Amino acid sequence: MTLAFSRPLGLLFFLAACSSAEPVTATDTDSSASVDTGETQTGDTDTGSSADSGSSSTASLSGTIDRSAEPSNGGVGHLYVVVMEENPMTGGGDALGAVIIENADFTSSGASYDYTISGIEPGTAEVFVTAFLDDNANADATEPGPDMGDLVSMEGVSFPSIVIDQATAYDLDLTLSFSMPF
Repeated sequence: MTLAFSRPLGLLFFLAACSSAEPVTATDTDSSASVDTGETQTGDTDTGSSADSGSSSTASLSGTIDRSAEPSNGGVGHLYVVVMEENPMTGGGDALGAVIIENADFTSSGASYDYTISGIEPGTAEVFVTAFLDDNANADATEPGPDMGDLVSMEGVSFPSIVIDQATAYDLDLTLSFSMPF
């Protein structure tokens, strides 16, 4: 299955079509406690291959998400993390994997959550990884994406990127550093 993204600025995270719904546990590294948030793991996006997240032919991406921007909608909500094959700022592309961390609480400046996205097909091109906190609880379930006030992970004026070219584990920490102005 191919997922296409065409929302303005390419900020469309079509996670509803991701195939897995197995729960995972997030770690709130601010308190060093394991928090079962009932997250929805959606990292095994159906891309038409028969590989699964346990296969040696796929990669995984893990890291910690924190914030540097101040939340303007309360700071508690679903945290969406997605790996995309193209820069969302220039039109998006296909989702290669995603995860949703439900009820993430970023009210404390030191709050952070660990994430893992499995089942990513390795390639040769740079992929883009972004996260957003829907702390006003209005993301469209069929086309979730950030809107005014939601915190988004950015590096300057672009999204974080990484080359995932081997079937191995990769690490990439993200910071919710930008509050959507519109």
